[in-house]
Amino acid sequence: MTENTQLSVGMKLSLSINDNEEKHVLTLIGWEERNFIVTKNSLLKGLVISSKDDCVIRFVRNGVAYGFQTNMISMQYSPAPMIFFKYPEDIKSMTFRKSKRVRTNISAIILKQKDNQFVKFNVNIVDISDSGCLIEIEEAEMPDDINVGFTFFVNFKILDKSLELDCVARNVRNKNNVFLIGTQFINENDPYKNIISSFVNMIDTKDVRAV
Repeated sequence: MTENTQLSVGMKLSLSINDNEEKHVLTLIGWEERNFIVTKNSLLKGLVISSKDDCVIRFVRNGVAYGFQTNMISMQYSPAPMIFFKYPEDIKSMTFRKSKRVRTNISAIILKQKDNQFVKFNVNIVDISDSGCLIEIEEAEMPDDINVGFTFFVNFKILDKSLELDCVARNVRNKNNVFLIGTQFINENDPYKNIISSFVNMIDTKDVRAV
């Protein structure tokens, strides 16, 4: 890629790991074009991260929000705590998540088409917003062909309403013998969105564990 004019030494970066809500503030201290970027933070000793983790780095420059996906290359604590990330293939303007997201434990079914028929899989929705949800499925039940970009239906019940929404998988990862599928609801004008928004607004994000 061509040299990135969005990056500058000393700028603050926001790191999100595996789509987790927790954000880590880093300082960009340099990069080598097409190879890596280098960041630092004096509190990195408490950070758990591996080269297999999906990382999203965001930053704001001249009033515009940017972001890119990357992976850690290496991490060191001496002589200073630093993380090396893969140089971004593409930096895109983007928005920070505005949709309120709540943790849940909702039993659900995903339906995917196979040989002109729909196949059902039992899953749990572990968090949800009006723009998407995070689906948990046992490793043994995980279909081989569900990956980033895969589309399917998810069916679940909230507020005494049965909902079925079109979804697209935005990230897929394995954690503690279960797969987590980060999804985005496709139809922005779906009337079910109002039901989900009402549900989300009713839930305390700190205390909810089951509904």
